Amino acid sequence: MDGLTPEELKELLREVVREELFRKYDFEQENKLLSPDEVCHLFTPRISLPTLARYEKNGLVTKYRMGRRTYFKYGEVIKAVRQIKRYGHLNHLHSSDRAA
Repeated sequence: MDGLTPEELKELLREVVREELFRKYDFEQENKLLSPDEVCHLFTPRISLPTLARYEKNGLVTKYRMGRRTYFKYGEVIKAVRQIKRYGHLNHLHSSDRAA
């Protein structure tokens, strides 16, 4: 670290700390547990609980149980939302909803 001024060192340390905080925040967000209702609200338009159950059955999202409660991981749900929008699974999986 020869040749660094105190201000340069301070800025370098700030950047390292900032990156580490973002990395920690991303990890915590990725693993944050959501209730089924919270997951339904992440979709636009909002999906129903039976639709969420169908997504889980088709392997688009994974549910986790803690006692008698069901949760979903935020990061996995966000990936599923992107996959559904990208590949058009939404239309295929909602076809039975439209017929009703």
